[in-house]
Amino acid sequence: MGMIDNLMGALFAPKLTAMAKKEKGSVGEGIKYLVVVGIIVLLLSMVGTLLKGALSGNLALSAVLDVMFFVMGIISLIITLVITFVVVWLFHWIATSLLKGKADFGQVFFCVAVLWSAVQLLTNIVSFVLGFLGSIGLMIAGLFGLLVMLYSLYLLYLLLRALYGFDSGGGIIALIAMIIVSLVVYGIFAMIVMGIILGMLGVGALGGAGAMGYTPVV
Repeated sequence: MGMIDNLMGALFAPKLTAMAKKEKGSVGEGIKYLVVVGIIVLLLSMVGTLLKGALSGNLALSAVLDVMFFVMGIISLIITLVITFVVVWLFHWIATSLLKGKADFGQVFFCVAVLWSAVQLLTNIVSFVLGFLGSIGLMIAGLFGLLVMLYSLYLLYLLLRALYGFDSGGGIIALIAMIIVSLVVYGIFAMIVMGIILGMLGVGALGGAGAMGYTPVV
């Protein structure tokens, strides 16, 4: 199956579970999906900013913001790839070592990446369209995103069962484990990024104070 077919099929339970059993994925293939969809989402955001800027008469400002969004988007994409790999790797260890499931790591990473990419693409396309409807559109987009998130958890539950051969109880435990691992890893990365930002701000503040002739009191 091609990329478009897999992305569309991942949003429907029968095709998603069939893909888990038939497709022979790999980490490299999974990364390809994450990168392609990440770039599409970034371009959607940039186009939306430009269009809104043109409609409001602030095209130049929107162009400047787009440059910032592009740089931040690329950095965010790289971080997302690292986080996704760490999350799936840790979960796979739990699923195979503690929950006694059996699956190939490359296949698991590929299927999870396809599902996450499909959900991300769907929610961002809908948000892009509804974003032009003002505050009402944003409220609808937020509600739609919440419903899609809940639906994606159900799909993830089915996917984990198909990949590891879990029964219904094992699938629920696996889903909870995946959620916990994701929250922990994202939390750790968030603290690391926040620490780097605060550190840079602190160094910048000290540098600025030094340039103005101030010295810290010890």
